[in-house]
Amino acid sequence: MSENKLDRDRLIRLQRGELAPAEVRETIRDLLAAGGGTAADEPRGAWPFEATVKPDAATPSGWGAPPAAALEQHRLETEAERLPELFAELTRRPLAQQRLLVCKDARFQSWQLCEMLLERSWQAGFDDPMLALELAEIAVSVAYELHARSIPEMLLYDLKARAWSYLGNARRISSDLHGAEKAFELAESLVDRGSGDPLEQGRILELQASLDLDRRRLEKAERRLSQASVLYRRAEAFHRHGRTLISRGRICGRSERIDEAIELLREGLSLIDAEQERRMVLVGVHNLCFYLNERGDHEEALRLLGEARQLHRELANRLDLIRLRWLEGRIALGAGRLDDAEAALSEVRAQFVEQEIGYEAALVSLDLAGVYARQGRAQEMRRLAEEMIPIFRSRELSREVMAAWIVFQNAARMESASVGLIDELSSLLKASRSSEAPGPLGPTR
Repeated sequence: MSENKLDRDRLIRLQRGELAPAEVRETIRDLLAAGGGTAADEPRGAWPFEATVKPDAATPSGWGAPPAAALEQHRLETEAERLPELFAELTRRPLAQQRLLVCKDARFQSWQLCEMLLERSWQAGFDDPMLALELAEIAVSVAYELHARSIPEMLLYDLKARAWSYLGNARRISSDLHGAEKAFELAESLVDRGSGDPLEQGRILELQASLDLDRRRLEKAERRLSQASVLYRRAEAFHRHGRTLISRGRICGRSERIDEAIELLREGLSLIDAEQERRMVLVGVHNLCFYLNERGDHEEALRLLGEARQLHRELANRLDLIRLRWLEGRIALGAGRLDDAEAALSEVRAQFVEQEIGYEAALVSLDLAGVYARQGRAQEMRRLAEEMIPIFRSRELSREVMAAWIVFQNAARMESASVGLIDELSSLLKASRSSEAPGPLGPTR
């Protein structure tokens, strides 16, 4: 917090209702940090500031803090220091015991602990969906144990809305799409009663858009992201605005609006704060390379991918790295380097088969079939088609996937599987996918 955060003019404007919603939220947060959390214990008129308080040269802001505020500030600082310990004590227990502790033990009824649980839930969403779900559920419990006596009611509604939206996102990642819808409905109703902070509203819209994508509601997802962009621009939150542009670029790519996708991805990357969210940079660059290659700009895609290799090494998980290798194979295929393409695509196919990811295995197999078709290797195509049959039989794949593969299998047997047919089947499979398109890096959660 800057030294002059709580200037008298801003506090007077707060009382008069002259601040914009974002300024209201920022001012209230500063008051909480400076001791405003004890407002309910003060005489009427003493909050947000006491008119008789005189400047204190010993304090950087020039305002003396009343004893209660100083004690509250000390409590908040102590709580922040103990957060890791409290988090560990809470989360090492079974979920039912965690709920009981939050209800009975005031130590766990903490705004800061709730925010830590939400942040850890977000991080867990990349690798451990069930952990993300549990952490979000406990965060909701903590949010409902906080009381308006110590925190302004509008901020409590904001926090509850955020907690429900994170729970909705965790449910989405865990494939509970119906439960996610219900959680987002609650988040919407709560944020409408909050401070009006555009950052909170935009965050919920972003997460809802991810659910819309999983539901194949591309137009609705794009509309929500556009609304979030407006809110972020209004709040001068340029990093978050960049996030929404990258997400919109991915939607355009899935809708085969390749030029628009590339334009949005470039603009989004120019706004992203790389230090704040490096993974978003990775996602943006990877997707940009994918769509440049789709447009035929193979050399530019390869150059950008080389520049992002360090990011992949530092941030990518195992599946990300497989997708990186897949993209390298597709770029090589587009550029006519068929030997390089075959090596990369064969490697990727083997890893998808090993991890039992049938849909992606089918798609990369079609890419590999494209290599064989260009080289006139009918025998290898027949072998590829036969090898995928037991994989498909052992997994629940959509009718579209099964039908497309049967067409390819029959064409391979008759040695009539042309490059054009393979491309058409690949497009059909991509259109049947209910979540993220296979080539670009997966969702940012």
